[in-house]
Amino acid sequence: MTRNHDTWLIPTLIAGFMALCAWLIHFPNPNLITFDVYGYYVYLPASFTFHDLGQFGFVDAHFASYDLLSGPYQVVETGINRIPIYTMGLALLVAPFYLLADLIALAGGLPRDGLSPVYQVMFWLSSVAWCWIGFHFLARWLRKYLDRRVLWLTLVSIALGTNYLIYASHELGLTHAYVFSLYAILFYLSDRWAETGKLKWSLWIAGVISLLCLVRPTELISVVIPVGYGILKVGMKPFFRERWKQLFAIGCVGIIFILPQLILWKLNTGHWIFNAYMAQGHRFDFFQPHLVDGLFSYRKGWLVYTPLMMLALASLFQLFRRQRSWFWPVLIYLLLHIWITFSWGMWWYASSFGSRPMVHAYAALALPLGLCYTQFRKKPLIFGIAGLLVALNLLQSFQYIQKILPGDGINRIFYWKSFGKLTRDPSLIKYVDLERALPGLGKYDRIPLASLEHTNAELEAGDRFIVQKQGLVSEMLPPGREFGEALVHPFEKGNLNFNGKEEWLYVEAHLLREGDAFNAWDIAQLGISFHSDGKVVLSDGIRFPFHLEDGAWGTTGFEIPVPKEVKPGDFVKVYIWNPSPDTIYVHRLSLFRLVKKR
Repeated sequence: MTRNHDTWLIPTLIAGFMALCAWLIHFPNPNLITFDVYGYYVYLPASFTFHDLGQFGFVDAHFASYDLLSGPYQVVETGINRIPIYTMGLALLVAPFYLLADLIALAGGLPRDGLSPVYQVMFWLSSVAWCWIGFHFLARWLRKYLDRRVLWLTLVSIALGTNYLIYASHELGLTHAYVFSLYAILFYLSDRWAETGKLKWSLWIAGVISLLCLVRPTELISVVIPVGYGILKVGMKPFFRERWKQLFAIGCVGIIFILPQLILWKLNTGHWIFNAYMAQGHRFDFFQPHLVDGLFSYRKGWLVYTPLMMLALASLFQLFRRQRSWFWPVLIYLLLHIWITFSWGMWWYASSFGSRPMVHAYAALALPLGLCYTQFRKKPLIFGIAGLLVALNLLQSFQYIQKILPGDGINRIFYWKSFGKLTRDPSLIKYVDLERALPGLGKYDRIPLASLEHTNAELEAGDRFIVQKQGLVSEMLPPGREFGEALVHPFEKGNLNFNGKEEWLYVEAHLLREGDAFNAWDIAQLGISFHSDGKVVLSDGIRFPFHLEDGAWGTTGFEIPVPKEVKPGDFVKVYIWNPSPDTIYVHRLSLFRLVKKR
């Protein structure tokens, strides 16, 4: 088998694997075009099916007829017309598959509305095709620098050892896997342009950079790749002296490519440039980027959830030694991309597995990763480490798909309590709300300190908020009644040691929730507060609707350390807080002291 065959076989195997994973996850009833994906996609039915790029009136019918899993936030009012909040780049990439779906629907008498099953299937095939295209061009670029075995290892590592896997199989339609493919093409084209200086390569580069900018405008930084590599390969003076006409052509082609987006903005908003994010309060803060959180936090840290890329980053030195002409463009691109990505106000990018915008950078990091494998090819340890990191990514990807790892809110405590688990334990989700947890909670006995349990005597007293609910007397907290009766317990020398050693308490509630209208923040909580000298010295709580079944009685609780400031005579308060539109019924609140078993 020749190296040319590798550029077809490897992409085919990888794309086939992604297609199979996506099929197992989403079929037989695919519902792929939802949430943000609908916002990127909506240009297609607007252009080809409904011919409505002004009011986007069909959007209301889509939301009435299909379960798009959200309200219609993807299209916003502008005062003149309506406009999608996202640019049209992804729609252009998917357009051939949409047109094919349209033809199939027309010929077969199927619903021709842009969202029926035939469109969903073709959308899935578009992701498969762009996966193949990306790895095909990445292989064509890398084969110049890596031998066959290393080429295979590098491409398979990126496919299976990074969060690219999620965005090419599970969360289809988000832009990141498509952007990765465009960057793979760009690296190949940049190499060809630097080597040959032919006009055709510069025009192809102009098209790819334009598509990148139409998918995500911040990808304008991609220009440093062909220009930077060309300067270092040819020399600065010869590059600009010989290719200034081609650079001018790149600029002209780029303007032509993005002109439809500019015209649509002008017609629908009255402005040539329109940023819907700004209107919603989202913006960049380039002077205070969240670099540490974005790279290393348990919430969404890129290198926590894709640790394989640490090998690629460490091998940038090898890139400097072996392929210096690529080192500076890659480094400058990476620095700009990381800075811009984590300067975004919502640096965690909503629900995601790790840092999803960093998927864009894997084409740039492919060569350093391959050089790492080349450098240590005779040292099995590095391949053992790489294998473990790939396995970790596969495990954590499975956990994310199975919702063992949630899309947001993960902290150190929850991460390690969930580490390695293959089944979802709803009781663990409470730890995303806690700053501290007690290792080995099962090794501690619960010694009762206090309890507040509602009884028949209260029910007979006639309080309208004391009711019988499914056989248990409880206090009712309907919408608007945020607090009920709290359990208050004073601290005395007899119930805590006060000897300088850290004490832990366990808070517990037996309750029932009716309704499912809550969101992540406007949600009922079981809380506790410690009071000393008239001040609250510590308060904490958990959002229990995340892990209790709606309409059924359940018990929830959490552990918490007693603040050092607490002394005899102070007190603790346990309560339910309900700011949500749900109704909460509380049968019992309890407080325990945790003592290690002998």
